[in-house]
Amino acid sequence: MFYRSLFTLLCLSTTAIFSDFYTVYAHGIIDGPQQMNRFIEAIATDAAHNTALTFPDTIKETKYDINRLASEVSTSLGKPFNRSNMYMGQNQDIQTVHQTVQSHSHDQLILYGCSRGAAAIIGEVSTHNPTNVAAIVLDAAPANMPATLHGKLALLGIHLSYDTTVFSTIFPAYPYNSITPFDAIKNIKNKNLPILLLHSENDLLVSFDHALKLYKEFKKEGFNNVYFARIKDGRHSFMLKDKYGNNAPDTCRKPYLQAVHSFYKKHNLPYNPEYALDDMTPYEHNLDQINYEIQKCIHKLQQQYTYSVKRNTVAVILTTAAILLYAYRKASS
Repeated sequence: MFYRSLFTLLCLSTTAIFSDFYTVYAHGIIDGPQQMNRFIEAIATDAAHNTALTFPDTIKETKYDINRLASEVSTSLGKPFNRSNMYMGQNQDIQTVHQTVQSHSHDQLILYGCSRGAAAIIGEVSTHNPTNVAAIVLDAAPANMPATLHGKLALLGIHLSYDTTVFSTIFPAYPYNSITPFDAIKNIKNKNLPILLLHSENDLLVSFDHALKLYKEFKKEGFNNVYFARIKDGRHSFMLKDKYGNNAPDTCRKPYLQAVHSFYKKHNLPYNPEYALDDMTPYEHNLDQINYEIQKCIHKLQQQYTYSVKRNTVAVILTTAAILLYAYRKASS
C-alpha cells in the first residue's frame, strides 16, 4: 500500500516538476536566429539549454513581386527579409513562440527577446499565460509597434494619429487591430513573474520612451518583480556589440551584463558571478519620475511635429509662389 501511494504521489507531482532551465531567444526583424550570438554573454544557460526561434519573415519569399526583389537583395546581404510574413510580434510570431514554449513544457523557461522578439514574447505570455516561464528579458521592447514611427512622422510633419495606417502600409502582414504589447500587459496573470526591461537611451529605432511606458504599465498592473535597466549608450539590438562586431564600451556592455546577471541571481536563475550584483535597487524606479520623462518625450514629439508642419507650410508657400511667378513671367513674355 505504501509503495502504491508513493508511486501515485510521484506520478501526480511530475506535472509540477521542471527538469531544467532553458533559454528561448526571440530575434528582431531583418535578422534571424543567428542574432542570439550577439547576446550569448547575457544568456545564462549553457549551449545545450539554449534555442533561438526562427520567425516566418526569415523564410524566403516565393512569389515574383516587389517583396521577392526586396527579399533577394536583403538576404544576399545576410539579412533575411520577407515583408509578406512580417507579423511584427503578432499572430504567427506569437504562435512561433507558443510552439516552442509548449515543446519545453517540462523545462523552466527564460524567454529572452529583442525588439520584435520581445513584443512576441509579451504576446505569448499575455495570450496563453504559460506556467513554465521562470522569467522574461525584454531588450528594446516596443510598447506599441506603430508608435515606433512617431519620431519619423513628427519629423515629416505627419500627424501621429496616422501611425497605424502608415505602419500597416510598410508592414502589410501586421494585423490592423492588434493588441499592442502595452495593452496586453493587463492580460498576464502571474504578477510575480520576474521581468527585466533593457533599453538604450540612444535607440533610434524603438525610442527610449517605449521602455518607460512598459515599465510604468507593468508596475501599474501590480507586477512585483519588474526591473528596468537604463543603458546610456548603444544602438538598437547592439548594446553588447558595436557596429564592427567588437565589444562595446563599458558605458553599455558592462552595465547591460550587470543588469541581466544581477536579475538572474536575484531570482535564482543560472548567472555569471563576474557580473552579478546583490543589489537590484538601481533597476527599480520612481513612477513619478518615469511619468515626468514620458511627458517630456510626448512634449518633444509635439514640438517636432509643430515645427515640421510650419516648415512644410513655408516650403509649400515658397514653391507655389515660385511656380506662379514663373507662370506670370512666361505669360508676360
